[in-house]
Amino acid sequence: MTQQDASTADRNMPQLKIALEIASAEPELQLETLFKPPKQGFLGADGALSIPLTATKSVWIFGDTFVGEPSASIRRGSTFIRNSVAVLDRSSNPLGEVTFYWDRHSDKPSSFFPHDGIHWHWAGTGTMVDGMLFLFCYKLEPATNFFQFRIVDLCLIRVENPLDCPEQWAFEITDLGFGNLDKGYCSAAYAADGFIYLLGFDHLLMKSRTVLARVSVEALKSHPSRQCFEFWAHGKSGSFWSAEEHNLESILSEGVAESALQRVGDLFVYTTFTPFDPAIRLYFAQDIRGPWEGPIHVYDVPDHQKAKTVFSYAAKPHPELSSDPGEIILTYAANCSDFDRVLDDLELYYPRFVRVRLRSTPLG
Repeated sequence: MTQQDASTADRNMPQLKIALEIASAEPELQLETLFKPPKQGFLGADGALSIPLTATKSVWIFGDTFVGEPSASIRRGSTFIRNSVAVLDRSSNPLGEVTFYWDRHSDKPSSFFPHDGIHWHWAGTGTMVDGMLFLFCYKLEPATNFFQFRIVDLCLIRVENPLDCPEQWAFEITDLGFGNLDKGYCSAAYAADGFIYLLGFDHLLMKSRTVLARVSVEALKSHPSRQCFEFWAHGKSGSFWSAEEHNLESILSEGVAESALQRVGDLFVYTTFTPFDPAIRLYFAQDIRGPWEGPIHVYDVPDHQKAKTVFSYAAKPHPELSSDPGEIILTYAANCSDFDRVLDDLELYYPRFVRVRLRSTPLG
């Protein structure tokens, strides 16, 4: 779409016909037993991205992961790797059975997606289209800032055979050539009409906002690169898809690197948070381009009450776990700036589950 088409695009934006509110939001402790107490040596991980593969099977992609003995009561002496994978199979058990995967080719466990000794990969979002799994990742390297890492690029991990056991996956990692600690497009993904739409974050004048990009599935199958992407931008005549990463439209007035989307009826629901704040919130819209309504307060993370050094992030819904059309099952990551506490407290650094029930009201 060119800028000449912009006014037409804005006129075609759907008007919101439904309002949402939170009916309830409660911890879902039964689902937490999927990952703890320690199973198969999985001692907790950072973040939790899930992608449905079939009606009963989903793949979970984790960031930094502790691997140790299944009988461990603390993480001291365990191995720290940069990413891991799990498959949740609900075909014979309504709750599901989980199998964990990391590289076991050497004496010590290592990251599932390999790194070069300096750079590593964290999957921010992804989707399965036409039998292929597309993971949009941050490429990182060590840094001396508060987080001790920085984003140096965005990457695509393309898995050709995601229905096979992850140990047999054939995948390719491609640097996309854009993205950094101030801007990225790996917050949430949605596939439709031959495109994958990507919500991302953009730090602008000391504030962070949500921005939008898209890329055709055919381009990702053949020669993925920066040139394949278009960006939702604004011009004199309105909003339009642009090949240039300039004058980006603000989808939301806040933005984070890790979140996710869920379809609830005719609505997009986008869960988000403010780093170091206990509140999880959501926005909703009928079109991924907006307009977005919210924020709506969903839940206050109780882990913050443990200590001032505890913080939470990565509020991600998992649609495949929802049993009701108006329900969201989300996870968040609970971490601590006191690394000794992370090593000694197995209540931290596991996916924490919350069951949210929504109430919708027609407008007009």
